[in-house]
Order: sequence, then C-alpha cells, then structure tokens
Amino acid sequence: HQRGRIYRLYSKDKPLVKPVLQHGKTPEELLEQFREYEWRTRVRVRNELRAMPQDKVLAAVKTWLTKLDPKDKDFERLRCEALWVQQGFHAADSGLIKEILKSKDFNARAAAIRVAVDERDYLKDSFEILKTSATDEHARVRTEVARGLSFYATPEASEYLVKTISKFPNDYWLT
Repeated sequence: HQRGRIYRLYSKDKPLVKPVLQHGKTPEELLEQFREYEWRTRVRVRNELRAMPQDKVLAAVKTWLTKLDPKDKDFERLRCEALWVQQGFHAADSGLIKEILKSKDFNARAAAIRVAVDERDYLKDSFEILKTSATDEHARVRTEVARGLSFYATPEASEYLVKTISKFPNDYWLT
C-alpha cells in the first residue's frame, strides 16, 4: 500500500456480534432477547414490542416476569426492561415498581422512580411511591425523587422534598 490510511473496522481479538432479528418474532421470543449483551438489540426489541397489540405484549411480560430467576446476575435489569415495556403502553405496574424499589441495586431503584414519575398521570399511587423513597440511601435515587416531587405543586410534596434534601445535607446534587 502506497498512500492513505487503512482503518480496521472490527477487532482482531473479538468475534463479530451476531445479528439478532426482531421481525416476525412473538412477544415471548422478543422478551428473551432482553438477555442480549448488545444494548442496541434491546432498544430494537422495545420498539418492536411497542408496535404489537398491547394486550398480547402485557400478558407475555407478566408471564415472563414470573419465569425470571432471582439468582440471575441480570435479574434487576430484566425487571427494569419489563417495566419499560409496560411504560411504553402507559401500563406500568405499581406492584412491580414497589418490588424493584426493594432491590439492592440503586440503578434499578432509580429507574423505577423515574418510571413512577413519568407515569404519574397513569399511576394512582405515584406520589406515595415517591414519599416512601424520599430518604433512600443512594443519591441517584434521591435525585430522581426530588425531580419527581417537583411535578407536584402541593405543600406535602414540598415537605418531602425538604426531607429528601435535609436528611443528606452534604449531597452535592441536591443542595
């Protein structure tokens, strides 16, 4: 080669990512694709599920959730994926949100709070969920709670917002 540059478009040490197709799959097959490592695959799965009939997808999600193994390292992420699918139909399950809020993984708890806030017009107990998480031990969860409480123009919301901030006065993101 005499001139120019040659760029390698793939790694010599890693195999190529195997393409995973979503078209023509059942909701059950698509839900299993949430186990894939590649995040773009999971985004495409959510898009494909949103294009399907709501009743079929939500029934499949409910069944799929019962089959998840709590010992699986991706258990919390998979429950969040199910919650995000439900959110795509404005049918988030407050019971699932409350279960995720008991998780040890702060990322899962923060994701559940974000869904509860974003679906506040569809969830009857969204404000109650925020109140119970106002003093969570992790800053990211508390930040999501503070964001959520800002949507409620009530003295009670202000009271819980102050409680969220005052319990951890050294929290850079909330003070």
